[in-house]
Amino acid sequence: MRVLIEIPHPARVHLFRNVYFSLIERGHEVLVVYKEKEQTEKLLEIYKIPAKKIGKNRKGFFKKMVELCREFLNLFSLGVKFRPSVVLGGASPVLGLASFF
Repeated sequence: MRVLIEIPHPARVHLFRNVYFSLIERGHEVLVVYKEKEQTEKLLEIYKIPAKKIGKNRKGFFKKMVELCREFLNLFSLGVKFRPSVVLGGASPVLGLASFF
C-alpha cells in the first residue's frame, strides 16, 4: 500500500511518527510531505523521517493565498507521481483538494 502523510504543523509530527514507523515496518511505501512552520523540519530530522517540503508559512492574506496555490500544485504533482492508496493529514484544505483531484 502507498500512503501519503501531510504534516501542516509541528504537532502533527508527534501524531504521525508512530504511524509512519509502523507502516514502514510492515513494508508499505510512505511519502511524508510537510509545510515549513516553526520546528517541523527539525522534528522530522530528530525522528529521522525523510520528508519533502511543499510550502512555507506566510504572513498576510495575499501571501497566504499565493502560498496555498503553490502548496496545492506541489502536493498535486507529488501525488500524481506517487499515486497513493491512502492520504493522511491534519486539518489542511490543500490536502483535501489535492486528494479529491
